[in-house]
Amino acid sequence: SDADDPLVSKVLPSGALGWAAPGYVNLCTNPSHQTGPDALWHNNALWMVWNDDRPSALGTAQYMQKIDAAGTLAWPAAGALVNSLPGVTNPKLAPSDNGAVMAFYATSNSQGFRAQKIRPDASLAFPVNGVVLHNVMDDRPNGPDFALVAQPNGSVQAYWASAGGAPTGQDICAGRMQSSGTLLGTERAAEALGFDVYPNPA
Repeated sequence: SDADDPLVSKVLPSGALGWAAPGYVNLCTNPSHQTGPDALWHNNALWMVWNDDRPSALGTAQYMQKIDAAGTLAWPAAGALVNSLPGVTNPKLAPSDNGAVMAFYATSNSQGFRAQKIRPDASLAFPVNGVVLHNVMDDRPNGPDFALVAQPNGSVQAYWASAGGAPTGQDICAGRMQSSGTLLGTERAAEALGFDVYPNPA
């Protein structure tokens, strides 16, 4: 909204609004500014993550909220903290296992490209501020320029275009975050997916 609030409306198949006037729900009543949201319907609820400038000394942290189909907030009205790293932008969500979701976010500094897993009760499954997928400055995503692919086992594959200049930047990179918080290395990815090479004299 113009007031930098994350708002959600429900539109019925008929085109009518599904919730009472004013027809939307504010997912965060904190007076801070909430911008750049991403949303995901998962486990019978809508999850939304956004950039948040509280407290302003941190630059931009990230918060999220969960809402059911009736428009009821699952967590406190101020939202739940996902990370408090400075300069974090452009979060995106992907479904994971046991009703949880993973949030992925890039930073504008050496903190790198990270992932955090959020359980249905708003608790964090990974260490504070998440697990690093890549921390080379030139190889982190350029803002929102990354895509997420969820797997049936709860892991999430991330694909992104690196932000830096040639020769270290401007590449397509990939990483796979396991539901346990372990980053699956590239050399193990083919094996885990069931691929092999024959013959292999090396």
